[in-house]
Amino acid sequence: MFDLPELLDMVFSVLSTQDLARCALVNKQWCDIATPHLWHTVSYLSGDRLKAFKRTVLEDFLRAQEYQDLRLKLEEAEQRRWPGQGSIKELATTKHTAEEFFSYFLKQCVNVRTLALDIVFPNELFYRVFKDIADNLAPNLRELSLKGPCDGSFFGTSSRWYLYFISRCSSNLEKLTIYSDPIPGYIADVGADLLPIADVKFPGLKELVLDHCWSKDELPMWDWFWKSCGNVERLELKTCRTDLTYDLAARIRTYLPKVNSIVFKDKMVRKAVTPLISACMGGWKTVRTQATLDRMSCKALVKHCGTLEVLEVKAILTFSSSTLQCVLSSSPGLKVLITIDDKWRRRRRIPYLEAKDFIDIHPLSNTLNPWASEKALKVLKTKITYIPRPDVSKYLGGGQRFDALTETYAGEGRHLQRRVLERLARFTNLEELCLGHDTMANIYPESLYEGGTNEDYQYDCLEMTLESGMSQLRNLKNLRVLDVRRMAQRIGIKEVQWMTRHWSKLQVIRGLHDDGDNLKAAEWLWKHSPMITVEVLSKAFIAWEF
Repeated sequence: MFDLPELLDMVFSVLSTQDLARCALVNKQWCDIATPHLWHTVSYLSGDRLKAFKRTVLEDFLRAQEYQDLRLKLEEAEQRRWPGQGSIKELATTKHTAEEFFSYFLKQCVNVRTLALDIVFPNELFYRVFKDIADNLAPNLRELSLKGPCDGSFFGTSSRWYLYFISRCSSNLEKLTIYSDPIPGYIADVGADLLPIADVKFPGLKELVLDHCWSKDELPMWDWFWKSCGNVERLELKTCRTDLTYDLAARIRTYLPKVNSIVFKDKMVRKAVTPLISACMGGWKTVRTQATLDRMSCKALVKHCGTLEVLEVKAILTFSSSTLQCVLSSSPGLKVLITIDDKWRRRRRIPYLEAKDFIDIHPLSNTLNPWASEKALKVLKTKITYIPRPDVSKYLGGGQRFDALTETYAGEGRHLQRRVLERLARFTNLEELCLGHDTMANIYPESLYEGGTNEDYQYDCLEMTLESGMSQLRNLKNLRVLDVRRMAQRIGIKEVQWMTRHWSKLQVIRGLHDDGDNLKAAEWLWKHSPMITVEVLSKAFIAWEF
């Protein structure tokens, strides 16, 4: 048995909840040390689990009182052999209030590091509870999420509720999330004497998530907070009213000198994206956006190519292909480019690269222009389109024949494929290559097909065969994942045999169909390379033929 509490604390910090519960039963010393670790996280409780949890808190409270004034009463109760939870609750509530139990419970939560708190319409009880939680839990937190009311009421949330709680946190806070009602207003009349705000610093705060549409009248109240965010590196924005965009951009420039990563959620107003992208003075390393980029946003984005390492964009209003070409050709540190959304939902304006833009041939030498990202890129997930495929035909509703793009000269499709593969071969450190997708998105502009089609399938794409030039990819020695979902590709046995010979690190192939050469290739892999995961998709609903 350990005699040093410090050693016990170190050991208990890495134990599971079940093991901690067993340790707490050894003796009083172990119980005192193990209990704070047990209260580290409380998962969602309901029904019988909630009743059991309440019983545990009550028992723990009474057990603590045993060492004070309730020793004799507890011993007497034990002699009467209480019949169950009701007896404990009856004894406890006759002598103590719910606030006392809650306060006791909070004091056991000294090891809580992550907290998500909903701020509801306050009354006197809410005020006391809010204060207790802030005073007891905030100083120990590493991650804090505050959510204002979003029930559609006409009340908003005063910033003082947020700022009081934040000011109770210690300098160890690492991540802060603030959600707020999108409708401006105030909950109650909260004065500085009720919720005093301390001026603190957060040198450890690295991540800031905002969905907070505070009114302009409240902006000065936040000045001390922004001044304490000098070490924030990642900023995530869920919504931002247009009238506050330029103020937020100014605060990024002034108070967030180290920020290099930004995330825009799909609720962002499109016009708000441009000034926020332009706000980073040191250059963005990571940009992830579900919001649509317009022409001005694209121009602002490409100015950060010198520092850009990760770009994930799900919708571009115009100039999709030229923007992506500029990013790939001008970003020496680019490691990840993702434009494909794998969520099963219909989206418009999916970014894609036209084959000719991706090839980027020097007009005089007929050779490929060198791109800055060739050595750095590790993940490429995008569609490469506008490749004529005379080998692919399909029949639309009513039996109308449809061809995937017409060649301007015989053999144009194969020629473009070889040059596209030549470009791909230059990304020698590539680990993931995803040219297909698993969404309901239309991949073409509506004008491409007369009458349009809602079918979610790629026809003017690479066929991924050795005859089309895939052997040029032999130097992709680090490739782990190949994704060709919902593509009119022709991968067969000889192609997968070639892959296993040249791509020794290959782990996953996604998107082979469940018939024809694709199925034979999958069966060969299952038999001869079982370590490679092969995901086969059904092609039964695709009305096409080779």
